[in-house]
Amino acid sequence: MKKHIFRTLAILLCLMLALAGCGTPSSSVGTGAESEPAASAGGGESGTEPAAEADPFGKYEEPIKLTAVRILESNVKFEPGNPERDSVDQNVWQTAYLEQLGIELEYIWTPNAEQYSQKWNVAIASGDIPDIAVVDETLYKQLVDGDLVEDMTQVYEAYASEEYKAANTNDNGATINYMTFDGKLLGLPQTGSQPDNANMMFIRKDWLDQVDMEVPKTLDDLVEVVKAFQQAGLGGSSTVGIAVSKDINGGINELSGIMNGMGAYYDQWVENDGKLAYSSTLPAMRDALLKLQEMYADGMFVQDFAVKDASQSGEDVVAGRCGITFGTFWAPLNSIGSNITEDENAEWIVADLPTVDGTPYTTQANAAPSGYIFVRKGIEHPEAVVKLINLGFKLNNEDNQKYGISEDNVEIFKYRFAFDVAMPWKNLNTWNAVKTALDTGATDGMTADDLNAFNSVQLSMEGDRSQDAYTLVFGPDSTFEMINELKEQDRIVVNSYQSLPTETMVAKWLDLQNTMDAAILNVVMGADISTFDQAVEDWNASGGSQITDEVNAWYASK
Repeated sequence: MKKHIFRTLAILLCLMLALAGCGTPSSSVGTGAESEPAASAGGGESGTEPAAEADPFGKYEEPIKLTAVRILESNVKFEPGNPERDSVDQNVWQTAYLEQLGIELEYIWTPNAEQYSQKWNVAIASGDIPDIAVVDETLYKQLVDGDLVEDMTQVYEAYASEEYKAANTNDNGATINYMTFDGKLLGLPQTGSQPDNANMMFIRKDWLDQVDMEVPKTLDDLVEVVKAFQQAGLGGSSTVGIAVSKDINGGINELSGIMNGMGAYYDQWVENDGKLAYSSTLPAMRDALLKLQEMYADGMFVQDFAVKDASQSGEDVVAGRCGITFGTFWAPLNSIGSNITEDENAEWIVADLPTVDGTPYTTQANAAPSGYIFVRKGIEHPEAVVKLINLGFKLNNEDNQKYGISEDNVEIFKYRFAFDVAMPWKNLNTWNAVKTALDTGATDGMTADDLNAFNSVQLSMEGDRSQDAYTLVFGPDSTFEMINELKEQDRIVVNSYQSLPTETMVAKWLDLQNTMDAAILNVVMGADISTFDQAVEDWNASGGSQITDEVNAWYASK
């Protein structure tokens, strides 16, 4: 009965930027080396016009070989002796590549995440690099700077399937923007669903009922509700006001949601007087910190929140000591869901971010690629890489139990090359499908992922509290109902700088960001606001001003 539950969770987790484990750029890597001579597929070199008969799923008459590397972590499970799950080299995806496309994918090294970058450094130094891979931002920039990445502009246009192209259109071209230089697409975009990581508030409705109060619409309302919860001791003698952590924008138990309600955005490049500016340094952030400092002084956050990660701060939610937190769409699948399971009286709801005056808010979300598909410059069959991605979309949709999450909960999709490639807003599409099925009673045409979510919501509505978290994500009055409204009303702000790190960013960004983060947390905990002002000055003087110039040079060239 519960099998679909785990399938839904696994797929969700792999679409979360902020969640560690399933789908980090490094953990989904696959790459390759020199390809053997083979019959032409009509694609030719990327600098030439591909043949008119280009087929996104065309099979090579004589098999070709692509070499690849990838991270292989312990969470990728195999069953030695089972040809569909035997190993990274023998599994259902490897078979599909060979039988349906005529592509033999050979993994030449498969280190864990810690060793992956080291292996790449050795490969680049020796010139012995694979044909294809999914790499993170740092490696991709190194490969681009070394002129090692194939121009895939025309090959992508000719061979990308309708679904792959739709995935890139669906994120407004954000992923392609990061990979396009002087009009050339270097490598292939790894699309995902990051734009849906918008912030919202989660609050216990049963607590609101006990103090006879409504969902807070303004920041002043929020303060009053928190005080009422604490004075009534709804979470015990040490009722926590709002669960927050040192992870300012970590996806759950975060400060950024409160900041967004005050018109401040954390760690983004935003338009400001016709140019781009770093949001963490702007006056709106200063104003937000003064309000957060006031809330901290009033005991609305635990005193040591700045040394707690999201998991540690979530313990107060799980234990029923806290009834308010801020996060993104998957927050119910974390500590909130655990609290619902453990406390039969807990009734959590999703709500708008409180704002200064109660007017609709605009929130931030991440739209950066989760990874970059590297294609080695000079590869004989660049179109073959596009075909691998095309087939990934196709098979995952056609037979999710065979190629995605099996009936016995094996994550088969992790065998796939570039398994994080997905349709942006995929989860929003699932919400729409669930909504339609709930309204009509018909599940015809639903994908396996859609049906899994629908089944979880149905179980929740039938009284299975272990599934209530899924209803908070995909059901009525859910996170995605709110995200749908935010999207339709253009109230989601993404990073306006959509390119690789500038030269000065590479050298100085980590220190600069740490400087601002430390000032933000210190001011919230009571340091004078001059601490923030000085941090902004130091940020600019230590390279931030130069980075701002570089970012705006890119912005002016768009």
